[in-house]
Amino acid sequence: MMSILCVSVVLCGVAADTIAGPRCEALEERVQAIIKKETEVVRKELETQWNAFIHEASEVTRNEIEVLRKELEMLRQENMLLHRMYNAQTTEKELHVKRQHTQSVAFHAYQSGEKCIHDMQAFVYEHVLLNNGNGYKAFDGIFEPPVGGVYVFTWTVVKNHDWYATELVVDGVSRGVTIADNNDDAIAVSTAIAVLYVRAGAHIFVRRSNGAGCQVLNRDDLARNSFSGWLLYP
Repeated sequence: MMSILCVSVVLCGVAADTIAGPRCEALEERVQAIIKKETEVVRKELETQWNAFIHEASEVTRNEIEVLRKELEMLRQENMLLHRMYNAQTTEKELHVKRQHTQSVAFHAYQSGEKCIHDMQAFVYEHVLLNNGNGYKAFDGIFEPPVGGVYVFTWTVVKNHDWYATELVVDGVSRGVTIADNNDDAIAVSTAIAVLYVRAGAHIFVRRSNGAGCQVLNRDDLARNSFSGWLLYP
């Protein structure tokens, strides 16, 4: 394009004396038109190339965004799975702790020798064979649950002659009764079972409620008064 312009300028300059002014101007206009046309072609070509580049870049960006979206979704799914696994493990640990705790609360105690226990007097079982959870107190015969829950309680009364009634007391309320009754010289043995929900720290004990005579019998070779309990479930 520049060479055409230079040629036109030279021709017009050399032929200034022989070529009329209008003819030179016409030549320059034609040259300018050619330059303008070629410039427009180049502009359109550059514009086309630029648009193609932008489209390609946009397509690449869209693809990258889609890849990132899929990766994000995968991470979200993995996070949910890990969260479920963590919750499951936590629940299993809690259940395991509860099972261990359930197995750890139990007691069994008994008396030795003959005892004289009057109406409304608590039995004190001084010999403790089992006391998991340390809820039973040998000095006063009271069991205080370390945790609340459903417990099984059982107690045995041994009486020689006459009759003897006892009851299981929970926080001052009678929750179970039994009676050992014999009209001859034989030994009468009575055992009762109670399944109760009790709160943590409740006062639970066995006491005499009524009877003829205060003596109870405890013989290792025959029978003895005893008191037991264990946590069934919290």
